Amino acid sequence: PMDQVEQHGDPSAALAGVLLLFALPALLLSSVGPCVIRLSARSRVGTTAGAVYALGTVGSIGGVLLTAFVLLPDLGTRATLQGLAGLTLVLGTIGLLPRRAAMLGLVAAALPLVPERERPKGTVWAAESIYHVVQVVAAGSMRGLVLDQERSLHTALDLKGGRARGY
Repeated sequence: PMDQVEQHGDPSAALAGVLLLFALPALLLSSVGPCVIRLSARSRVGTTAGAVYALGTVGSIGGVLLTAFVLLPDLGTRATLQGLAGLTLVLGTIGLLPRRAAMLGLVAAALPLVPERERPKGTVWAAESIYHVVQVVAAGSMRGLVLDQERSLHTALDLKGGRARGY
């Protein structure tokens, strides 16, 4: 409804932000397959291309299943994100020169040292669920359930009147 658009702002700004954030990485990742095919193909380019894309598909399916059913439930979102970012950095250094590999190795080693983010003012309780950082925040007689970001209030409860307001 229109009242939600007024409350949350124009979605085109969010779309522009997502495009700015993900366009270059998506473009670079989409060029990996053709580059690998070109470097791997000796005589049978079609067979090599099929094998590269089949391996990529199996890896994608396995990665989604591993992340959803093993990594997130066992490690949580923060450790999963840090671990996979570190793995990406380590695998990315394999093809680089040794000087660059040492520098990126230091960055990968520093990932566990990334500080915890600041909690919003009035945080009563915070923990990590399988898929979200869950926080309970207080503002006067109101208590709110915040998922992931300070601005993403999921549910609010008025302790005086007992009335709940959902998203």
